[in-house]
Amino acid sequence: MPRLTLRATVLAVLALLAAGLAAPAAAQIGSSRYAAIVVEAGSGRVLFAQDADAPRHPASLTKMMTAYMVFEAVRANRVRWSTPVTFSAHAAARPPSKLGLPAGSRITLEQALLAIITRSANDAAAAIAETLGGTEDNFARLMTLRARQLGMRDTVFRNASGLPDAAQITTARDMATLGLRLLADFPAEYRYFSTESFSLRGRVHRNHNRLLASYDGADGIKTGYIRASGFNLVTSATRNGRRLVGVVLGGASAAERDQHMADLLDQAFGGPIRTASVAPPIRLVARAQAAAAPARDWAVQVGAFRDRGGALAAARAATRQIGGGAAKVEQARVGNRTVWRAQVAGLSEGQARQACADRQRRRQDCAVLAPAAGTRQAASATRGWAVRLGLYRDRGGAVAAARVAARRAGGGTVQVEQARAGGRTVWAARLAALTEPQARRVCAARPHCAPIAPGAGETRFAAVSRDWAVRLGVYRDRAGALAAVKRANAALASSAPTPKVTPVRFAGRPAWRAEVENLTRAEARRTCAAWPSRGPDCVKVAPTAVASVASGRG
Repeated sequence: MPRLTLRATVLAVLALLAAGLAAPAAAQIGSSRYAAIVVEAGSGRVLFAQDADAPRHPASLTKMMTAYMVFEAVRANRVRWSTPVTFSAHAAARPPSKLGLPAGSRITLEQALLAIITRSANDAAAAIAETLGGTEDNFARLMTLRARQLGMRDTVFRNASGLPDAAQITTARDMATLGLRLLADFPAEYRYFSTESFSLRGRVHRNHNRLLASYDGADGIKTGYIRASGFNLVTSATRNGRRLVGVVLGGASAAERDQHMADLLDQAFGGPIRTASVAPPIRLVARAQAAAAPARDWAVQVGAFRDRGGALAAARAATRQIGGGAAKVEQARVGNRTVWRAQVAGLSEGQARQACADRQRRRQDCAVLAPAAGTRQAASATRGWAVRLGLYRDRGGAVAAARVAARRAGGGTVQVEQARAGGRTVWAARLAALTEPQARRVCAARPHCAPIAPGAGETRFAAVSRDWAVRLGVYRDRAGALAAVKRANAALASSAPTPKVTPVRFAGRPAWRAEVENLTRAEARRTCAAWPSRGPDCVKVAPTAVASVASGRG
């Protein structure tokens, strides 16, 4: 029997319905990629469903979730519509569809949003991901976490654009849920999906969604295509005060997909379509409930310090920056020294990852800490844990540090990776394939070590050590020394440095020494470079017994 086209199949189904026969309205595109659903927005009632819970690839429908994350970030005042979005080399290298801007280019967040909605620009999606999440991989993890909270149980995101990835999957039901959430949670911002074109740097970019102009009542949402998915579409339309959201996945062509969507919506506006199987309604969880659902047993580490006061100050500053959590300090022994780790506890996984993404965008240290042993027994028993050990001048130093850690852990896989820090090439050391107790045992003896839970990933491979200090001279009185450290701190963007004034004897008389501790090597250099040439000298003090980029010892 010859394979029917979608148009012929839909016409046949309509003819059967008109004749009053009990046949489903599910168009058979002739491919296992096909799935569809039509939902009444007001009630959540499913009017049509065919393979609505079968796994499919979302393609550029992914950008709907990217837009949702943008809307939330703007509402939470983490960013503004005018926030600059920079195109990294990674973003600029994304394949079409794209804006084609060179690496280093900047546009506003609003322009980037319009680019992903109209042009379906993959480079703009990656640039948004890096702006909000630090890296695209981390942003994709945040997208997946948020999708779960919104009720999208079967969706996994691996990137912000929808470019091919075998593990990036969704269902027609989940895409309908996302469309409904955008309408319910961001009714004002939803207007962006109605944009038919926008101009950027003298070029007009037109919306790929042709139903905006051709279907009566349509006002959004998004198209998508990759070879593995076929032609996808989510559409919302309103007639006589009744709004529907439709999803079609796996079309053989854009025209076929669009016509099928129009036919399904026409039938749904006329009354319920007969379905191949009973489909439960889509019930949206309350927005407040969705936001409060995750357990708050995650934490972030924002540095390691020589004294408890410096660590506590850094932890408290981080809680204010994050907007929640509890400041916490943790004592550890490194050789014959005591160090203090500054942490913020009581966070959800999403909060922890977003906090580190925000801090690292400001070039501040941060590491995500998974829940402690006992809260996740299944993960604890696996060898999916790893530890991050530090940055080193050469590959040999990084390998040696990882091997020392492996001996302490009693096993593990040594990993080293080349990176850039402070304008120079360094090597990051990591030990993988550990159990949770092994990972925590290794980090108990290392101040800048952070355990990494299975699947937790990290927004940056290694944090820069804060073991440098600067001495700013000796002063006759304490007020003069305090003024010196305040002047030095004013030149530093980081909240981590610790001012220190110490009573000393100078030329047989009482005096006060001014110092600033807990600096990175780059910060120490920058402080002394900006220090006035007249007056006391600024002297950089290198670390001695603590691992750092400068020493190359772990």
